Amino acid sequence: MKKYRFICLDDMPNEVKRATSRLSTAIDSLEIETQAPIDFSKQVAVFVQRRRDKKLDGVILDLRIDQTSPVGTRPVDYKAQRLASELRTKMAEGALRDFPIVLWSISQKFARSYEKDVASHDLFDLVFDKDELHSADEIQLAADELVSLSKGYDSISEASDATIRWDDLLKTPSGVAIDTRITASLGRPSVRLPVHVIARFVLKKLVEHPGLLIDQSMLCARLGLDETSYELSDLKKDLNKFAYKGPFGDAWKRWWWSAVDNWWRKLDSDLPPILSLTAEQRLKQLRQAGYKKLRVAEGIAKGYSARFTTICQKLRKPLDPIDGFVLSGRKLESWQERLYVSAEVAAKPGRYRFDGEVDPLEADRLKEARAKVTRAKKKHG
Repeated sequence: MKKYRFICLDDMPNEVKRATSRLSTAIDSLEIETQAPIDFSKQVAVFVQRRRDKKLDGVILDLRIDQTSPVGTRPVDYKAQRLASELRTKMAEGALRDFPIVLWSISQKFARSYEKDVASHDLFDLVFDKDELHSADEIQLAADELVSLSKGYDSISEASDATIRWDDLLKTPSGVAIDTRITASLGRPSVRLPVHVIARFVLKKLVEHPGLLIDQSMLCARLGLDETSYELSDLKKDLNKFAYKGPFGDAWKRWWWSAVDNWWRKLDSDLPPILSLTAEQRLKQLRQAGYKKLRVAEGIAKGYSARFTTICQKLRKPLDPIDGFVLSGRKLESWQERLYVSAEVAAKPGRYRFDGEVDPLEADRLKEARAKVTRAKKKHG
């Protein structure tokens, strides 16, 4: 079994070894070595040599590696962004074989530094908040994602050695075609892109954001099903053939929605489009198709529509967009779907600890929804 070796650079290596050790023991194929950073040029040289010797599969960088240092040494004079930028430049030049770069820090530091430095966001494949790596499930997920990143880089690198065939790289199911707008957005086919550019595109533009691919929560919402009952059903096994099996798919579980939609249409040629039905109607059709042990998905609040097509990003529960607010964000690609938060959450941000931003076009509507909640509180004392 291959070991995926990461180096974690942190200005307080002894303090974080417990966390990196827990990540390493969560999965047999992961090994993390924790080190304090050294002089910039020497640090870059270490990474280059370790990669050349096939003893490095990825790095984890603390956001502020320049704040302190082990006893008897001086802090370095560079931050994670500068180091990551130099490594990416060498990768683009072909002087360093591509590998994933992960950023981790604590949420307060993110708020003060990284979140405002938009230009550096493309340097990192993944961002971990140290404050969130406590439970066994959180540790396991993070460890799985680290290994998946390295595996994904390997598969993309192998594909890049020849002319990339996107259907082969993404392992599309029969009947699913890759939208030409996706490949066109990466530039001319004759231009060989660095592996990390392709990797980031696949992870950020296709896998993490719903569009061609959707996660299990959204899949169940569109099937009109309670997610727990789906987990225990034969339907999950049958739909596995439409699961995404391309780069990063082992840690980021996704399904090809167009393939699932085609499967629905083949159940009965007279069936209406699945998204035109209520959750109860979808469940009825699935039971008639032989999937008996399923339960209907419940709405977030009384009076909400049951024609679910998406989920509330905060509650991870089924939602009809008519009962939600569009979240703001960077400009979406043509194949990506808008993200929503339920009106229940948007109108009561304190109750649900919602600190996201709603699309500016929804500002007046949101203002009225929150005012309505305030009036109701005053009325009832």
